[in-house]
Amino acid sequence: MGIDAEVLIRVRQHEKPTDDQLARWSWDLARAIGADKFFLTDGLPRAEYQEAIECWHRAFNAHPLHAKWKESKALYKQILDDIGPAPKERRRALELALGCEEDDTAEEGKAWYQDGETLYADDGEWFLRASLWTRYYGVGYERGDLLTICAVAEWAEANIPNCEVWYGGDSSGVLAGPFGERERAALRRHLYSCAGRDYFNVMSFSRNPKHPAPCSLCIPGEPRFVQHGTGHSYIAVNCGGCGKSFVSSDNGVTWEQEKERA
Repeated sequence: MGIDAEVLIRVRQHEKPTDDQLARWSWDLARAIGADKFFLTDGLPRAEYQEAIECWHRAFNAHPLHAKWKESKALYKQILDDIGPAPKERRRALELALGCEEDDTAEEGKAWYQDGETLYADDGEWFLRASLWTRYYGVGYERGDLLTICAVAEWAEANIPNCEVWYGGDSSGVLAGPFGERERAALRRHLYSCAGRDYFNVMSFSRNPKHPAPCSLCIPGEPRFVQHGTGHSYIAVNCGGCGKSFVSSDNGVTWEQEKERA
C-alpha cells in the first residue's frame, strides 16, 4: 500500500461544467501530458454504466450455469460467451469529483472526500479530479512523479479559466492544499536536491546487505539500490541512476540482471 497523488482543480463558474467541456479538457490534457500518466477507461458514462452493470449482473445470475460457474474457467467463459463481457465505466483524465460510500449526499463536483476533513465547494465553484497514475510526492515521502503532477497543475492553469489547483494524497491524512507556482517551485527544489529521493535511499534488505556490482554509470563507493521484491531467498532491486534491475535467488550472494533500458 502507498499514498497516491490527488490533484483537485477548483473551477469557478456559475454553471456546472458540461460533459463537452470535460471531454475536451480531458482529451487535451492526456494529449499534452501523455495518456499513460492517467487511469483511462474507454467505457460508458457513469449513469449509463450503473444501469448496464446491474442488468449484466442480473443476466449473469439468471444463467443456467451460474450455480456451477466457480467450478471451472470453461463454465465462466461459456456464460460470458452467452451474455457478453461485463460493461466498463468510462474514466477520463478529468472528471467531476464524486461522492463516497459513507456520504453520497453531495452533488457530483461539490465535495472533495479525503482522509480528513471533507472540502465542500462554494456557490459558483466546482471540483474536478485528475485521475493521475502516480504516487504522492512530498517531503519525507519522495515517491511520486512530481514533474508530471506539476505539469498537470500548470496545464490546468493555462487551459481552464478561473481555476485554482490543490494537491494532496488519498490516504494517511495527507490533505489537499493550494498548489500554486510557489508551492510547486518549493517541491521541485526539494526534488532537485540531494534529498530529492530520500524515500528510496534506505537499503531495506531484510537478511543480507549485499548488493549487485555497480556499473560504470554509478558513483564509485555509493551504490544505491532500491529493493522492490522479496521472498524466501529472493531479492529484487533496481538502481535509480542507470535504470537497471537485478534479481537474486540466493539471498544476495549472486545477482542476475533482470532488464535493461534500450
